[in-house]
Amino acid sequence: MKTHLSKLFRDSRGATMVEYGLMLALILVLGYIGYTQLGAKVSKAGSDATGAFGSH
Repeated sequence: MKTHLSKLFRDSRGATMVEYGLMLALILVLGYIGYTQLGAKVSKAGSDATGAFGSH
């Protein structure tokens, strides 16, 4: 039993998949934050441009 547990803790095959999953999750979260921030700025710039054309 002790040997089996020892082998289980030394086996790191699944660790790589977990690491890739965490990296993917981080990239997705950062991408979402960037998308929402950029989207708000683009929307404001579009509104400002539309307002500028409408007032002349």
